[in-house]
Amino acid sequence: MDENSQLTVYKPTLKDVRDIYGCRIALESAAVALAAERATEAQIEELKIILAGTEAAIEKNDKEEIVKWNTQFHLKIILISDNERLKILVDELHSLIYYYRLLNIEGDERGTMFKGTYPGGFKTPDISFGGKRGD
Repeated sequence: MDENSQLTVYKPTLKDVRDIYGCRIALESAAVALAAERATEAQIEELKIILAGTEAAIEKNDKEEIVKWNTQFHLKIILISDNERLKILVDELHSLIYYYRLLNIEGDERGTMFKGTYPGGFKTPDISFGGKRGD
């Protein structure tokens, strides 16, 4: 509600988006480092399934599915990090991040652009999880 007790639609400013994504980058960078140390083979396989679902959604240009799979990927990394405090902080940002993701994929070219940021599609990158190669 605004100062006149009227309902308004939340319209994030560019600073809002930058602030939230800045927090997200910091938190998820920490989560990725922890997940790389702690991931089990089963968790790596779960990530591969999520990435395959993401790629399929992009191929169908299904924006809601893209957001769903992308959200699952980010949440799975947080869970694999096995850090409860980190999870709590990310949960506090989750609704805003989800809303911004929806805004972020507007337009017909977004899925193609998103996929193009990952050379070779969504194959598991050449990184090591818990001493195991992730391909």
